[in-house]
Amino acid sequence: MFHPQIIGEALAGLSPQARAANESWARPIIATRNLLVHHYFRIDLEIIYEIAKNRLDDLETQVRAALRALPEE
Repeated sequence: MFHPQIIGEALAGLSPQARAANESWARPIIATRNLLVHHYFRIDLEIIYEIAKNRLDDLETQVRAALRALPEE
């Protein structure tokens, strides 16, 4: 299941350093989350559908790479 609100919230909660390292792909997801949560009357369902249908594999790859790059605690 695709939950852009949760993904965007998680990315927004990253440290500034981790977010900066993933800025190119994280910023649009955070912006999409903010749109869905705060400006839902401006949502273009075709765009959300396109993201869910065509871009989740790329997102998964980027998230997995970002997780591998995080320091272990």
